[in-house]
Amino acid sequence: MTSNGLRIFNSAIRAVISVILLMSACTASALAQDQSQLSDKVYTYSIGCWWRKFIVDKLITLNISPGVSAKLMEEDGWGIKTINNLAISMGDFAKNHGYGDLEAAESANNNDRNANKPQVESMVDALRGKVGFTLNAASIKGSPSEWDLIHRYMSTIGDQLGSSSFKPKGNIAIVTMVALPTAKDVSVSVTPDGNHFTVTVPTLVEPSEWDSKIQHGMENPKPAK
Repeated sequence: MTSNGLRIFNSAIRAVISVILLMSACTASALAQDQSQLSDKVYTYSIGCWWRKFIVDKLITLNISPGVSAKLMEEDGWGIKTINNLAISMGDFAKNHGYGDLEAAESANNNDRNANKPQVESMVDALRGKVGFTLNAASIKGSPSEWDLIHRYMSTIGDQLGSSSFKPKGNIAIVTMVALPTAKDVSVSVTPDGNHFTVTVPTLVEPSEWDSKIQHGMENPKPAK
């Protein structure tokens, strides 16, 4: 290749890389905007509950496809309702494990929620590293059948997080749900410290007794490999 040809080739490579980086930045920006809109919708759905909005903003991470994002945004289906219920369960986790009662704090002083907003935001900030939920579903298109499974998996994980019988080591539970079209069954693993759970779930098949497998797996998780 001549020096001129090499320069053209290098310029083309740099252009491609720039486009990829720009697309990645745009995708990240879109996801951040979607999550902000999602938390606003939860605030409206919950009739003005700040602490649920803050949990969605600060303790829930979404690595999802546009199709799944659209399902989460649905106000008349299982989108906003599922995220709202997950936030409630994470609030229950905080209360059950001695990190404070978010609803009691926000409804104090004759239910003056706006005046209590800074306090509950500080309480949610303090929950970082204590409880969290991440949904990894970037490879899922978000078809009705896929979403039907995903939102039910999320609800079951939330129920387990909010259960008074759930007692993870150190009173810490950071849960990542990985939705995969290639998975055939539910599996649950945990890091050696007992705090970081990975729940892998299939989206093209519905395994038998999957809810019991999630519950049992989170109570008796296998060490991550």
